[in-house]
Amino acid sequence: MSRFGYTVLGFGGFTSAGGPGVWTDQGQTINTNRYQCVTGGNSAGAIIAGGSSTGNSETWDGSTWSNAADNLSANANSGQGGGTASSAIFIGGNRTSGSTVCEKWDNSTWANADSTTTVFTVGARAADDKDNAWVC
Repeated sequence: MSRFGYTVLGFGGFTSAGGPGVWTDQGQTINTNRYQCVTGGNSAGAIIAGGSSTGNSETWDGSTWSNAADNLSANANSGQGGGTASSAIFIGGNRTSGSTVCEKWDNSTWANADSTTTVFTVGARAADDKDNAWVC
């Protein structure tokens, strides 16, 4: 399959067709299998939170995933959010049922943030950091 100048070979690799670079396999994976999670950051530093039936958070330092010092206040999946490795937000999601709870990450702890007025388990979102995000 070819799209946007790349031939997709599978996760972890592609064949360049004049594109910007080459995928590399870091050889290290997250500690908790999950899906429908929220991520923030980039290849130099990132955070992954929630997903499946976990509230666990993990951080990436550019070479290794580690369990974060703090986790979400409850198991949550299908949340929205994003941000950076040191400033992220987890919006809504499924906890015991759909939730309006928001939590902010400050590089060491998750803290309650203003709740939304609508449950968000699926939606469009963007987040520059924990204080500059939108969801609809």
